[in-house]
Amino acid sequence: MEKRIGLILTGGGARAAYQVGVLKAIAEFLPRRAHNPFPVICGSSAGALNAATLAVNAQSFRKGVRYLDNIWKNFRAEQVYRTDVVGVFNNAVIWLAGLLLSALGINRLKQISLLDNSPMIDLLDEIMPCEMIQQSIDAGFLYALSINASGYGSGHSVAFYQGVEEIVPWRRARRVGVPTRIENRHLLASAALPFFFPAIRINREYFGDGSIRQVAPISSALHLGATRILLIGVNAEAKADQPRQGAGARAAYQQHGGRDDRGAARTGQTAACRYFVHPAQPAHRKNCRTIHR
Repeated sequence: MEKRIGLILTGGGARAAYQVGVLKAIAEFLPRRAHNPFPVICGSSAGALNAATLAVNAQSFRKGVRYLDNIWKNFRAEQVYRTDVVGVFNNAVIWLAGLLLSALGINRLKQISLLDNSPMIDLLDEIMPCEMIQQSIDAGFLYALSINASGYGSGHSVAFYQGVEEIVPWRRARRVGVPTRIENRHLLASAALPFFFPAIRINREYFGDGSIRQVAPISSALHLGATRILLIGVNAEAKADQPRQGAGARAAYQQHGGRDDRGAARTGQTAACRYFVHPAQPAHRKNCRTIHR
């Protein structure tokens, strides 16, 4: 079995910026001109933006990380949603009208939201050339990219993926894998927080935040062929007073992305490590275990 390292970038809103710190540590460990070390990349919610950026820049991992670093350092609220008085007022009127129509039996809430994310649409059109994802795949720098979104109609967690032809679509209880060409609308759908941002229609269904129904976050990476997994989470489980384990992200990559997989590759299993990022400390290893697909 060919060894492939899968990278999973979870949601967490603006806290997804902490993931860039872990990626920067890994980039410093790798040679300057190294290609993307993660053949399988999966992103959900705000992590979908980070995942897509790495996939677009798979030929040069450092370039992709620098690009991400620049994006997050310069992010402003007005680049995500309209903050001007006119924009906020207009959107509030539309939202209240939607509530009234819904009370009358005309359901239009799926098409409106508290905030107008048109600036985010313009930003993605400017900074995210999704057509380069296929170029990364064709050049062999990327095996697959997956963007997770929650279907409001079906209630399924849907992994929209773009990868090599050998990958077989999957269907499990409440989660499916759908082959497609990743576009900015998939990133918008994955980051569409319910009520705050509008749902995005893809094919025949409206989709929202990819973390809502994601009960098996590493499932997509396994189905896409990953044999070892690095998951970077940004929730509050990492305590500020937690003792350090290893040397942060660099040790993480060395032990579970580079060398020591605890025999998982020999047995056809997957060694998975989960790392949590805390703003006051480097990344810490939380759980490492062998997972049977």
